[in-house]
Amino acid sequence: MTIVSYLRALAKNLVVKWKEPSWQDEFGEMKLTSKELGIPLILIRKSFENGNLIKPVKSFLKNIENTDYNEVKTIDDVKQFAKVYGRNADVIIDGFEKGTSIPAPIVLIRKDKRPYLIAGNTRLMVSKALEIIPEIYAIYI
Repeated sequence: MTIVSYLRALAKNLVVKWKEPSWQDEFGEMKLTSKELGIPLILIRKSFENGNLIKPVKSFLKNIENTDYNEVKTIDDVKQFAKVYGRNADVIIDGFEKGTSIPAPIVLIRKDKRPYLIAGNTRLMVSKALEIIPEIYAIYI
């Protein structure tokens, strides 16, 4: 059994505990999003405070911009992308395996625009490679 087939088999029995992300932990990503999209940080903060965890459908996930979700198929793909971004996918995989509460990816939802990933690209990619539909923390502007 390869590591990929093992992880996929494991994923079928995984119950991932998603939790609301922390503003403080994701502040750098919030600041970057504010700058990239021209949205005042205070508006993102207020939207974050009113956000909620949701379980989206696959078609929603495939439509999110600012992510490599559509580019990955395997854990090896995830690890390659994570390495480029200076992230460690193994920490997330271990968290899934051990039942650790995982902060949900943060997705900005705006009227008449595609959903935009603010934070959690690696978490989103690991979910896809393990064939898990993740919960996301949706914020609305």
